[in-house]
Amino acid sequence: MPLLQVCAIIFHATRGEFAALPLNFILLRLVAYILWGRAKRAPVAARG
Repeated sequence: MPLLQVCAIIFHATRGEFAALPLNFILLRLVAYILWGRAKRAPVAARG
């Protein structure tokens, strides 16, 4: 998921849509925080 946000940042920056970048950075930090929390507090068990 963070990769998707990084791609969104690159996409908007190359198109000159700089107004969308602050939201992309906020969402990137939010997604990274959620993934970090999932890894620390409630990791997903491996299947199989």
